[in-house]
Amino acid sequence: MKLLKTNEFGRSMIEMLGVLAIVGILSVSGISGFSKAMKKHKYIKLANEYNQLIQDLLLYKDGFIRAKKEKGDGTATLDIAAYIAAAGLMPEGWTQKGTVLIDSVNNNVRTFIRDHNNHLVFDYRLKTKDDEKGKEELCRLMILDVLKPYSNDLSSVWIFRGENNSGGALYGDKYCTTGRLCIKDALVTDVLELCSTCLTDAGCLLAIEFD
Repeated sequence: MKLLKTNEFGRSMIEMLGVLAIVGILSVSGISGFSKAMKKHKYIKLANEYNQLIQDLLLYKDGFIRAKKEKGDGTATLDIAAYIAAAGLMPEGWTQKGTVLIDSVNNNVRTFIRDHNNHLVFDYRLKTKDDEKGKEELCRLMILDVLKPYSNDLSSVWIFRGENNSGGALYGDKYCTTGRLCIKDALVTDVLELCSTCLTDAGCLLAIEFD
């Protein structure tokens, strides 16, 4: 009996298209997962940078206050970006531009000693190239991973949409009077609500004030 031979010249077009589709799906999933991992790594690194900077500035705050007094009449606000750069306190990958520091994800932060109470202030402006959701994520990161452990040193954290539209505030231990939300007691849901202010083309500003 004569046996029929099976066609062994290769796979059919349908089979090849199926393989290519599967490879494409796996590639997209891999790229998406890698992008998310890189973003998470970038934000963890940023949190560490701000933690170190805050620790250093609180340590040298008295020196900045003396410099402010020497500057003039004792009431002038002292921008300290140049002092930070000169003292080598600026995190790696950051740059200074006038009175502003530009962090490792290209957001601007103005650091100064306030005129009337000598408080150390960070005006942190979120205008990253990330999508709007990225700004909200950075807002949450700053409050939960960076600022919350400093509740004893903080005066307040105000969240603004654009320039002047307040989205609410959190307060440090010494300023948690009745009706105010203490940063140490803030829940993730509280922070999510506050940081939703950042979901706008106008950007988002965190006005962070330490005693």
